[in-house]
Amino acid sequence: MKLALVILIVLISGCVSAPNETQEIEGEAGAEAPENETVGETVHSDDPLASHKQTLRAGGIDCSFENTYDTRNSLVIDPSGRVLYVGVEGKGIFKSTDAGATWKPSSNGILAYPDNKDLTQKCYPDMAGMVMDPANSQRLLLAPADVSTGPIDWSYSETAGIWETLDGGKSWHQIVHGDMNAGGTGAIALDPNDPMVIYYGVNSDPATFNEAPHKEVINEKGPMYRTADGGQTWAEVDSGMLPGLQATAIFVGESSQEIMLMTQSHSHVYHPDYIEEIFTYEQFGPMRSVDGGRTWTALAAKLPSPYQNVFDADVAEQNFDHVFVRPFLFGDKFPSDAEQKSFVSMDRGDTFEQTPVFVWVGRYDPHDSEGDHIIGYSPWYADGDLVESYDAGRTWQPVAQPDEIDNTNVRISNIVWDPNDAGTIYMSGTDAHVWKSPDSGKTWQKVLDLEKINGALRQS
Repeated sequence: MKLALVILIVLISGCVSAPNETQEIEGEAGAEAPENETVGETVHSDDPLASHKQTLRAGGIDCSFENTYDTRNSLVIDPSGRVLYVGVEGKGIFKSTDAGATWKPSSNGILAYPDNKDLTQKCYPDMAGMVMDPANSQRLLLAPADVSTGPIDWSYSETAGIWETLDGGKSWHQIVHGDMNAGGTGAIALDPNDPMVIYYGVNSDPATFNEAPHKEVINEKGPMYRTADGGQTWAEVDSGMLPGLQATAIFVGESSQEIMLMTQSHSHVYHPDYIEEIFTYEQFGPMRSVDGGRTWTALAAKLPSPYQNVFDADVAEQNFDHVFVRPFLFGDKFPSDAEQKSFVSMDRGDTFEQTPVFVWVGRYDPHDSEGDHIIGYSPWYADGDLVESYDAGRTWQPVAQPDEIDNTNVRISNIVWDPNDAGTIYMSGTDAHVWKSPDSGKTWQKVLDLEKINGALRQS
């Protein structure tokens, strides 16, 4: 079955259009507000966007626009294997303390505009990426996406940035500040040797809403920031720039010196009521640094044209040589049946080879010391929706075909292993879905969906 090519508007770079905007922002960091209430925040009169922010906070935004309730790369599991966190687009963060059996909201402090169809409900942006401090399971970092670029005190981007919790999700606070670009993409990574070192990827487009004080691009050196002190100070990483360059994923090797930055570039066509993403042929693709981010090599030329814009990727935790990338062809330049392809590298991106089946999402098994085992979601060409490889992606075989995954309404966005049990695997996807497999992916049980999410919100 062909997967619908829906990533033309909003979903690629977080463009935000201006109609139907009026609402009230939720919760200051650390506030003890009930999860189902919206809390106002003071807007200073000297703020050039004061009027626009008040409009958003009073009347809300359209929470149904392109909202698939996706979970992207937000599913994380603490070292016990019992505590799970997941972010749901439009709904917020949810936490389970019993390996997925029950869930509760865990969004206190994260700013969100109300839903203009029900001002008592918050409309959270895409909860695109979340990571856990390997030295402190109470500390998590959340990176929303699909939010207009701009500093953290601008409309829209004030809900973006990086939200940090130090108490296991009881409260969250913002660690992005100043004039840096807060319009993230969900790309976030911690240095495995020093979790106070954070890499944060952004979308380098100009702001996409009419009220923005200026439309100049904020980033000058590259689409990624780095902090060495947990977010007190940030610096833009000098990796090079292209128009519309966007960081899509970041991976840091065990030595802290090897970093893989995945990117894609695009341009815009502005229509009266939406913004269309346009495919561009000039790309950096995967980017590699072997000196801790001081210098970078763009690897786009290692991939065939036009498959050089990376939308999904993974690097084997136990073997940084093994790299999976999934480009995406989109827009009017490519028909709806354009052949999508995915690729793997066995040499840190020096060469890539096409996978024999198209893999939309691929994740390496962290329990495999060689980094050869990878499970993928292959919605188009495989015999089963879930496939796996034991040779780092050169060959694949079917694993399972969960009944609820129909490739048009429910799609997989991430695959995560239990940190203690190699046979227990979780998947997350659209419509707030999380599945659990106790037998290495052969059978699956749904542990979360939109119905459970709405029930948890009603009880909070």
